[in-house]
Amino acid sequence: MPVAAVFRHELAALASEASSLVWISRTLPSPLDFRQLFKLRLVVAALGETQRLGWWNSGVLTGTGEFLFQQGFPRSSPFAQTRAGFRVAQLACDEALAIQPTPGGPITCHLFRLTPQLEDAFENERNRWMDEHQERAGSFKGPWKSKTCQWQRVHERGVKTA
Repeated sequence: MPVAAVFRHELAALASEASSLVWISRTLPSPLDFRQLFKLRLVVAALGETQRLGWWNSGVLTGTGEFLFQQGFPRSSPFAQTRAGFRVAQLACDEALAIQPTPGGPITCHLFRLTPQLEDAFENERNRWMDEHQERAGSFKGPWKSKTCQWQRVHERGVKTA
């Protein structure tokens, strides 16, 4: 079974375990640590890219992606790059879970799609980080600077492909 199909299958199985939004809200730490959420999203988004595990067709969080984003967004390239990487992952997860968000409709959450209130709070926090750009610069580079062999070791240790 292709890796993308396995990802979709495992994601769908996890989604079926979450019976309601109440269950999800009880599992979230209070208050939510947005820096930890950011780091988790960054690692999963980078792992899921085409050059690594191939869960989604993207190369945003690679060295090439970094170069291209620096050309278009010289001041805020890490923020733009991670936002694009998270969006690709969000769309892939939505597709795998057959989520079609509608205003006023049911809310289904996953790592890249939280409740609108939490997503707004997360975005506000990210905007504050723009002021701390130099302090945060190292946080962004870690996942996509890793060599392919390092990702392969992560893959061999814990990700099921068949």
